[in-house]
Amino acid sequence: MLNKNLLLRTVSGSLFVGLVVASIFISPLFFGVLFLLITVVGTFELLRMSQKIEGLAVNQLVVFSLSVVSYSSIFLAVILADKRWFLALILLLPVSLLVELYRKKENPLLNIAYSILPAIYIAIPLGVLNSLLPIGEGFLLLAFFVTIWAGDTFAFIVGSLIGKHRLFERISPKKSWEGTIGSIIITLAISYWYPVIFGILNGWQWAIFVVIALVAGSYGDLIESLFKRSVGVKDSGSIMPGHGGILDRFDAVFLASPLIFVFLQIILN
Repeated sequence: MLNKNLLLRTVSGSLFVGLVVASIFISPLFFGVLFLLITVVGTFELLRMSQKIEGLAVNQLVVFSLSVVSYSSIFLAVILADKRWFLALILLLPVSLLVELYRKKENPLLNIAYSILPAIYIAIPLGVLNSLLPIGEGFLLLAFFVTIWAGDTFAFIVGSLIGKHRLFERISPKKSWEGTIGSIIITLAISYWYPVIFGILNGWQWAIFVVIALVAGSYGDLIESLFKRSVGVKDSGSIMPGHGGILDRFDAVFLASPLIFVFLQIILN
């Protein structure tokens, strides 16, 4: 059974990695549509988890609409080179407030908060990836994913071998300081070759890039674990056999992508 589960996890993980990497270099439109689908599935998973919260009654049509519009506004602003599409993001709060005003449901504050959450937590961070795609003809975005995946892998390996001190036991009992620090050190060592492999940034810039991505990614993992623990679920979904759901696979990306975007705006401008 263990070998079968490992094989299933390896195959599904490899297909996932292959699809993401391929989408980066096929075309911006293909990448944008793929991550729009990922946004929709992630929104569905978060909505399903939130249904376990007593007293919550969100309008699912509004939630999906806000999430899709938020992602699409960034995607269209990038692919059409027209920043006016960003204006759609301003509608998030007014729309959610006006809809709730006419619904006459209990707990309006809670409903409004959860109506906006998928857009802020999922759609906007994934939309930001479209802004990273043109930098270095896709190689910077590839470096971003490689860093996130490498950090996650090395954290698991190092933590399994020597992890003793819990990083955040209340939220994630299995994560250790040794695994987290070890993953950063190893990935930093690998990033020594980033200027040769990916170009774009110099050595020090890549080092800062890696640290931001991995530290933010670790917190992103903890935040998603906090969400799951609060509603008593192990995985956000089952779309990826052996890996869980979309939220489980992109938890690090949700927090890391906006911070990487800001960092790049500072150093590249």
